[in-house]
Amino acid sequence: MIQLFQQPFLRRFAAMANAFQRANLNVLERGTSTKTPLEVLLEMHRKNRQESFFYRLVDRRWILPVTSFLNQCKSLNEDIKKKGIFEGSKRFLEKLGLQLKVVINRDAKNFLSKNFPLLLIGEHPSALGFDFFALAASMADISNRTDNFHFLGWLLARGIIPSFQSWIFPVSVTAEEFGTPPKNHGHFGPFADWVQACALPINRYQSARFNKTSIKAFAQSWINGNRVLLFPDGGTAALPVWRPGLGWIVIEAVKNLRESQRDFYILFFRVEGANDRMVLNPPLIARYHPFRLIFRPKRKSMVVRYGTPIHLNELQSTFFNMKPMAVTELLQKMYKEQFKL
Repeated sequence: MIQLFQQPFLRRFAAMANAFQRANLNVLERGTSTKTPLEVLLEMHRKNRQESFFYRLVDRRWILPVTSFLNQCKSLNEDIKKKGIFEGSKRFLEKLGLQLKVVINRDAKNFLSKNFPLLLIGEHPSALGFDFFALAASMADISNRTDNFHFLGWLLARGIIPSFQSWIFPVSVTAEEFGTPPKNHGHFGPFADWVQACALPINRYQSARFNKTSIKAFAQSWINGNRVLLFPDGGTAALPVWRPGLGWIVIEAVKNLRESQRDFYILFFRVEGANDRMVLNPPLIARYHPFRLIFRPKRKSMVVRYGTPIHLNELQSTFFNMKPMAVTELLQKMYKEQFKL
């Protein structure tokens, strides 16, 4: 009986995932598209609801809230487009009833509020991006200027939130790099198609070439005097390993120190309480959804802790002759020391 209801819905659900993947690929290959990936999702969703009784039956806030999720994505996209990435992120957390606490010293606040070339580095505990929105929202009361802020993030994020276009340098991940999700999840096995939609049907060479271009542009943005943000662990592992791309970016900045005659800074941050179970809170799903009763997510506050700014110019001689991975490892060690991890 369960299969009778699930299969028609999941076939359409998988088709949406494939369409979203193709739309992202079009943006990657052509740089633009007549419809954003989010618009493609919304269009297919409306069509599914019109054509399929089973889809409408399952699409409920107390079963599988597709409409609720897409409406939140649309609302977030519009808020960021109208209010900017800082105020838009703050509004998003408020709509979810989440409180945000910011712990920051005077020096860090001074660097964030002024126009210093600043590299923000932190780990990524939330696969759904609650840590990013917390960090962006924390900056809303410090600096309302967003034109000099950029971040390195998945192409998937730009697909679901097209308004990110003004701030994101997107990177891609191939199906091979992402890994193949297991299909033995019982009735929910077909949802693995949505997990794979995070990846793109391109080879490693194409992905590396695209990512190299984005990382170079990201590094240049910092060198040009902007505030830039990245999560070097790139995931949510219990023991995160930072990737060598961070070291390469820092070395590029070090090479430009003499020519630019600027002071470059690095600022670590740490986000606490950014649990992906927050997605189980209203208005995304119903208050008495079975998952809420099982996992009992709490509306606890998230905390963004900023560290002490690091003057890159003083480390120029240390970093200049180091390999990217060695620079990355040293920065991760400094990060752990600042937050006593």
